[in-house]
Amino acid sequence: MSAHRYWRLNLNEVTGGGAFSFAALEYHATAGGTNVATGGTASASNTYSGSSSTNCFAGTGLWSSTNASLPCWIQYDLGLGNDKDIVEVVATSRNDAYFNQTAVEFTLQYSDDGTTWYSKAVCIHDGWTQNETVTFTIPTTAGTAAHAWWGISIINSANAFGYVVEEMFFAATHGGASLCTGGTARSTQQYSSFSADLAFDGNNATIWAGNDKNQQTLTYHLTSSSVVTQMSMTGYSATPNQTPSDWAVIYSDDGKCWAYFPAWTVTGATWSANVAQTFNAPAAAGETSTVTMHFTGIGMSSGGFVPAVSTHATMHLSGISLFVNAYKPGSPGTGLTQFWTF
Repeated sequence: MSAHRYWRLNLNEVTGGGAFSFAALEYHATAGGTNVATGGTASASNTYSGSSSTNCFAGTGLWSSTNASLPCWIQYDLGLGNDKDIVEVVATSRNDAYFNQTAVEFTLQYSDDGTTWYSKAVCIHDGWTQNETVTFTIPTTAGTAAHAWWGISIINSANAFGYVVEEMFFAATHGGASLCTGGTARSTQQYSSFSADLAFDGNNATIWAGNDKNQQTLTYHLTSSSVVTQMSMTGYSATPNQTPSDWAVIYSDDGKCWAYFPAWTVTGATWSANVAQTFNAPAAAGETSTVTMHFTGIGMSSGGFVPAVSTHATMHLSGISLFVNAYKPGSPGTGLTQFWTF
């Protein structure tokens, strides 16, 4: 990851107190290093009277927002020529009765102009205690390696109400069995009794549901570390478009700090009731995948051979090139050759 000038915490969820607060924040450019958020400029989306984002990064006083409405963020401009690659965040909760205002989930984001932001990691810590300091260190191993925690960061759906997932699981191989058995599920939110574990129970009659459409996560702690190359999700039978349409796959080695799997994002997914779709991880560098496609009704047009496709499957391809050679039956090599890159 390259260095950047602007870094912020985009706050996703708080469990109580009616506002977001931190007693102290640090950004580290190396794991276990020192605070690099010095000599620059701190700011926030809003600030409660008497608190200060500047003092929060300096460790000399708390910052608090005016309320818990989203979007809410606290950021640091390292200054011109002081770009850094932040790999660790250290956060401390308040040392008073309002410690429950500490964000239980936030996204570390970076920018080169202070306007356009990109997400690098998701930080999660449930059950903050008073004056507690937690270190969130971004995983150093790639998404293609084995990890014990896997999940998705949900960005959007085609419905105005909260997200719903009927069934979801991760698999080590394409078409493989679910890895999400015997472990522990978690979600940012839970509507009523529709808890996260119900998205991984193998039962289409149960669902996980969130309260709203704010960015949130749905994750699973496996019983042992595993490589993941495919995930499956099932469209909600009652209202299919409440199923997420846009999300990114995330992974963690400690359940606290979650990295984004590079290029494993889904945008614009559409759903039918009670129908499962699979989504494959991007091919690793140097990996070759062979896809066999069956066409029916090949005919002629002024542009050459045109395959009329007959299929019932949906394929989600990312990070690979697809080669197709279509020819007239009995005359191999005399048709259309085409490449597509996804």
